[in-house]
Amino acid sequence: DLLNVEQSMMSSNRIDVHSALSNYLSYALARRDKQQFTLAELCLPLYLVSEQLREDYEENEPVQLSWEDIELVHDLLQEGLVELSNGKVKPNASINFKKLTSSFKPVVGTKVVNKWRRNRAEL
Repeated sequence: DLLNVEQSMMSSNRIDVHSALSNYLSYALARRDKQQFTLAELCLPLYLVSEQLREDYEENEPVQLSWEDIELVHDLLQEGLVELSNGKVKPNASINFKKLTSSFKPVVGTKVVNKWRRNRAEL
């Protein structure tokens, strides 16, 4: 459950981004298969993570993650998006966060991604 993931993150002193993201992807895949939530609802947290990492990566200032961690999270996000999309998204060999965030468009639709981008810009 997402609540369990959040509680385990809060209880640990150091946040393990890889395991938290892996746990969420497992959760999202299970909920997608049960058709409990829409793909847009399941992909929004992944989109927000990818956008934040894109900003950190482009500013050349990793705030809480090392460059290696950012690249590993990129790969994990990309693999998760490929799985969630049932193959609609093709993996990219290079680290490209703009391409990663635009990969959400075939999964949830261009209008949804543009709305997420506008809402995030308002924060």
